[in-house]
Amino acid sequence: MNYHIVGIDGSGKTSLLNAFKNKFSTLRVPQYHMSLTPKSSIYTISEAFEDIGILADKLNSPELKVSCLFGAMSLYSSVLKDDQYKNEKTILTERHPLVDSLILSQAYGPHLKQVISEEALNECFKNEKTKTQIELIRKYFFQNLDMGELKDLPQKIKNLIALKSEDLLKEFVKIYRLDFKNSELIFLILDPAEIEERLASKIQKELHEDAKLLTFFQGKYIEFLKSLDAGKVCRVHFVDTKNKNLESLSREIVLLVESFKDTSASL
Repeated sequence: MNYHIVGIDGSGKTSLLNAFKNKFSTLRVPQYHMSLTPKSSIYTISEAFEDIGILADKLNSPELKVSCLFGAMSLYSSVLKDDQYKNEKTILTERHPLVDSLILSQAYGPHLKQVISEEALNECFKNEKTKTQIELIRKYFFQNLDMGELKDLPQKIKNLIALKSEDLLKEFVKIYRLDFKNSELIFLILDPAEIEERLASKIQKELHEDAKLLTFFQGKYIEFLKSLDAGKVCRVHFVDTKNKNLESLSREIVLLVESFKDTSASL
């Protein structure tokens, strides 16, 4: 069973995952290389998506950024087949690719142009590491996802995002080769005042990391996850993080996971 800790940026997902490293098999999503060993076949492409995505933030290029996020999320099903995870019965992950793709598409969609600018792509060729990474990413989209040229990917993503939510979700399910089977979701609810406080302490922010925007998207997450739970697509538990430190949150998550496991075993 895969247990996904979901929440907006700054809600504490990464801190919790780090706290559980000695108790569960854990997986960073979509920064898989931070969990995988370097010998994994997915390590290098995961690192490339992360590094070029960070560069996209610095260049203020939502087209390059969303292309990297889209590509990275699509790796998830392959990661679960990796030798490091394929025999694990319990995996605790940060994020769920389908949930985050559906919500984040609403953040980036309205701002996307049809192509990645030549200026942004040229920046990727200014040193050997990013040059190698952008070529690897180009090859991945062309060969693994059959999405054509990288520079034209934003238009294809815009076409996807224009779909109704239920149709968009179906497309993500097909492209990612993923669904909600064997998944339990735990959503961390962050107080709006804390959102601003935590963002203020970040040096390098992602393009979508704005307090008002994140508060809005927290509402969208909750709305969508409640529909999944009500429709019995998968179970969702909402955890209010207000006035809870990492230790108390960790205890609460462990109890939740154990209760999920007990209930699943009895079904």
